[in-house]
Amino acid sequence: MDQRTAITDLKRRLADAEAALRHADERTTAAVEPAEVRLNAFLVRFQERVRGYLDPRAVATAACRLLTEELGVNRTYWSEVDWKTREFVIGADYTASDAEPISGRFSLDTWEPFSSYHLEGRPVVVDDTATDPRVTPAMLQGYEALGIQADLAVPVLARDKLRSVLAVNQSAPRTWKPTEVALVQRAADWCWAEVERARAEASLRESEDRQAFLLTLSDALRPLATAGDIRATACRLLGQHLGADRTYYVEYLPREGLGVVADDYLVSGLPSLAGRYPFDAFRATYERIGNGATWIVPDVGADVELPAH
Repeated sequence: MDQRTAITDLKRRLADAEAALRHADERTTAAVEPAEVRLNAFLVRFQERVRGYLDPRAVATAACRLLTEELGVNRTYWSEVDWKTREFVIGADYTASDAEPISGRFSLDTWEPFSSYHLEGRPVVVDDTATDPRVTPAMLQGYEALGIQADLAVPVLARDKLRSVLAVNQSAPRTWKPTEVALVQRAADWCWAEVERARAEASLRESEDRQAFLLTLSDALRPLATAGDIRATACRLLGQHLGADRTYYVEYLPREGLGVVADDYLVSGLPSLAGRYPFDAFRATYERIGNGATWIVPDVGADVELPAH
């Protein structure tokens, strides 16, 4: 199944599920429990809110906001598991006015035994962090730092592996009802499905945009006869496509120990980098690229691998 077909199938299944929810929400027989009506209504609102979203973070943030408002809690957050580091990574959150936002990474091992609950697909329900015997001193310290005294966190397992956790927090003790646990669990499952849908659609769009750019680049370079024109045109088109302030082409001359910047594309006002540079001036960059690796620096000022000069 190709990516486009998989996305279409996922969207169809989500639409079918939404239709079923609407049908259930519209029933008025006495057999329908109030909790079921509330659950279905919440999921319909969530579907309507995130329809068409291509940003997974926006999807998760919408779920967090709706849950915070629905349950009247202080904070809701969405985390996903980075299995390379065995950490929960906060991807989105929503807080009431009296709560601090949450962000960062949290070790699975630090939050035992609750991490094991999640690994088994079981929710963590804590009515009072100060009296729950499962809460270790280290965990209690973490809860206190986050201003949490009641915690309800449910896992999402996909392909038999823990993928994410959706949690709601209260700054005072709270007895969580089974219907509230069920609501958060269903919300987590639907949020994961929509996050996956958004990721797949964003990936497809990115792939299509990349292919369109490469076609434009190929058409622009084909009639050019000189290496200089080819380099200059490639830098200009790439810079415009990425919205970069500067794009330049470096030719390495190992025998001379030089890197030569012959062509660059600049946003108005920036100085050109054209010139000849000894390897020692950019050794960290050269060694990485010389080994076939891509050099990525999100923040030049904060990168610890770059020499001071």
